[in-house]
Parts: sequence; C-alpha cells; structure tokens
Amino acid sequence: MRPGTPDIIKCPSCGAYQKRGTIQSGNTFGAEFYSDGSMVAPMLPELPDFTKCPECSVFYKIDAQTILSGNASMGFARLLLGDFENTADYLDALRKIPFVERLSFDDYIQVINIGLFNGDDNDILALRILFWRASNERIRKGRNQNYPIGEDIEKIVYEENCRKILMLMQENSYIEKSLMRDDYYYSLKGLPDISLLEKHSKLLERIMQPKKFEQYFSTILSALKMANSRGDEKPLLDVLKEMTPKAVKESRDENCLLCAELCRNIGEFDKCKSLLEEIEQTDKYADYISSITFACDERNSNTISITRNEPKG
Repeated sequence: MRPGTPDIIKCPSCGAYQKRGTIQSGNTFGAEFYSDGSMVAPMLPELPDFTKCPECSVFYKIDAQTILSGNASMGFARLLLGDFENTADYLDALRKIPFVERLSFDDYIQVINIGLFNGDDNDILALRILFWRASNERIRKGRNQNYPIGEDIEKIVYEENCRKILMLMQENSYIEKSLMRDDYYYSLKGLPDISLLEKHSKLLERIMQPKKFEQYFSTILSALKMANSRGDEKPLLDVLKEMTPKAVKESRDENCLLCAELCRNIGEFDKCKSLLEEIEQTDKYADYISSITFACDERNSNTISITRNEPKG
C-alpha cells in the first residue's frame, strides 16, 4: 500500500479539524472476503465515510461539504492553522490534528437506534449496512460475550436492522425497474441537462455503491466527450438511456446478493436461495453464490468467509 497526503476534515457542528488518510495505490493481496460484502485488506483498507467529532461528539458524514482539502498543502494549511516559518513547523501542526476514527459498535447503536444523525435515506441505508457488517464482525471475532445492551436485546436489534435494510432495498428495486423503462426517459424529455443529471443522480445514488456511482458518471462523461470530439454530438438523455440499463443490471445483481445474505442472516434460507436465482451475472459471483447456497443447505445463518477464484490471464 502507498499512502497519500491526508484530507483535512472540518466538523460541521463545532468546526474542529480532523484528517483522513488517503491511498495512492493498494491491492487485495492477503485480503479476506466475507459473505456480507465486507473485505479486510491490509494493503487496501477502507476509509471511513462517517465519523464522530472528538470535540463535540456529533456524528457526521465525510463528504464534499466537510472535506476542506484534497491535499494538505502548506498553502492551504496556513489558512487553517496559521503561518509557519518552515516546513518542520507545518508538519508539526499537521501532525497534531487527530485522524478520524471509524464508528464503534456502540456508536452505531446511538446513531441508528437513538437517531443521533441527520441524513437522507441514502445515508441512513449506508449506515445501517455498516452497522450490519460491524455486528457480523463482532460475532465473527467473538465479541458477542460483552453485550453493551444485553444479549437478547442485541439479537433483536440485529434482526430489526436487517429487516430495515431489506425494506429500504425493496424500495430501491422499484427504482431499478423504473430506470429500465422507456417511459422514465420519456418523462425526462425537455429538461435542461443540469436538472436532468440532478434527477437521474438522486435515483442512482439510492441503488449504487459510491464507487460504482462515480465510475458510472465518469463513463457517461467520457462517452459525451468522445462523441463531441468526433463531431457526433449526442443529447445527454440519449447517452443516459443507452448506458444506464447495463449499469443498473450490474448494481441489481450486487443488491440481490446483499439481500440474499441479509435473509440468510435472519434465518430465511428459502428466500435467500430464491434471491440468488435472480442474479444474472452468475459467473462473476459464482464463488459467493455457491458458498451462500451451501450455507443455506446447512441452515447456517452466520457470516462466512468467501474464497474468491481470481480470473486467469
């Protein structure tokens, strides 16, 4: 792994500074993959998207509004931290800013079940999935001996969270279907490009993971630039109608896999297997499908390790 220059983050409540590491390059050598979609990769650690301010204890999302710089340069740091006589002083000041920390299991209990977070449906869904994976990790590592809210209550909270995610994902399936229909694109006719992108983005944010979402729009922009360079300009709506269905199908398979695992975790094994049968890219997810199907047959509801066979060539 090759770390990059950290981002400087500002708490939206009290203004306290934190920093979040960045990764210039990494790999999945030695990584462990699990059936809930989580990955533990020493050479490619996941960076937190939500954190808790160490000064005022407010929970907030790390996004374009809270990241003050994509590069903690001396010029920018001077604006934040004051002037410096030399590089050593700058590095010392930067070093004193604490790194953001991941939310703990207890934090998720507060954020989700007590409601100490103001966010939209996308954020709430993301937090619930993170809480689900944190709960699975806790069980996997044997931390379930120390229940902060009592063992029986924690099991109830776990199942309730799984069902809430499934409910939100069910709502997203309607969005997936609408994005595949011609009448959806017909309803967008006549909208200015900015309004068109805004409306389209809000739907796609619901069903796509952040990285997939970024890749999708990067592909859209590349397609538009290529068309313009050839002098064969295409309306944005035509490009979206042409490229969105494929992206939605890929996203839908990932969502089916996630919902299947949620069902298995709460003991709904037949429903899990039924969802696995809906996945279209069976070759791509063969390792997951076979492992989860076997776990269903064994009536095993625990998260399991997945051995991934990397494609050859």
